[in-house]
Amino acid sequence: EDLKNKIRNTCAKITPPIIRRVRKNFMRRIALCLEENG
Repeated sequence: EDLKNKIRNTCAKITPPIIRRVRKNFMRRIALCLEENG
């Protein structure tokens, strides 16, 4: 139960700017991978 609460509390701290930054970095990594044909 304690672990579940810790996970919920941590997830609640994820803000839209963090999600946007993660998405931007992920898309950049995909583009780099495609450029290298991998």
